[in-house]
Amino acid sequence: MNYVNLVEPPNKTGAGELNSIFRDIGQREEGRFLPIPRKMSWRQEFDIKDIKAKMTISVEPLQLAKTGKNMLKYELGVKGPLSEPSLKEMEKWCDEAHFWIVNGFEDLTTSNMHAAWEKV
Repeated sequence: MNYVNLVEPPNKTGAGELNSIFRDIGQREEGRFLPIPRKMSWRQEFDIKDIKAKMTISVEPLQLAKTGKNMLKYELGVKGPLSEPSLKEMEKWCDEAHFWIVNGFEDLTTSNMHAAWEKV
């Protein structure tokens, strides 16, 4: 199960200020040798023990082919086997995967973005 969201970056110059969107991708401190990167990718994996699956979360830059606009692709996906081949087991698996995707999305994004997206 995958969820993909395109997010407009906070500035037009590169990967800075990502912490205004994502809680765990911090803005670099000033006074460093390397400047703020032009592009940045981020990826994490989490175990979901109840359904013996893993959740992968990634953020990567992309450019829209039609408009050329720079965006961030924020993808949350859950993969794993069913414990038995039944409709009941598939529904349980999908419910748990959905629960992790929704709550993972909320956990990794900032309250400022929740307000901007009018999260209820």
